[in-house]
Amino acid sequence: MNSNDKRYTIDDYYRLPDDQRVELIDGVFYDMGAPAIIHQMILLQLGMLFEECSRQAGVREYWIVDPKHRSVTVHDFSRIMKKIAPYYED
Repeated sequence: MNSNDKRYTIDDYYRLPDDQRVELIDGVFYDMGAPAIIHQMILLQLGMLFEECSRQAGVREYWIVDPKHRSVTVHDFSRIMKKIAPYYED
């Protein structure tokens, strides 16, 4: 790497638009292609298996916390997925 090459940080990554698919590795952005159909099919099957195993284990809900967007998504197996407004502080 020469002195003119920019090294990116996690802050640079978080400033990117949500639809820009890249990975940040050692200060360099690498473009990521869209997932293939088979990838999406496998992900769907894994999601369904996760839900089935969770129900069998007695899990009633799980939470996904997104600190970047300051939101929490609660998946309640008795209802559809819902978005909850941010309620936590730094």
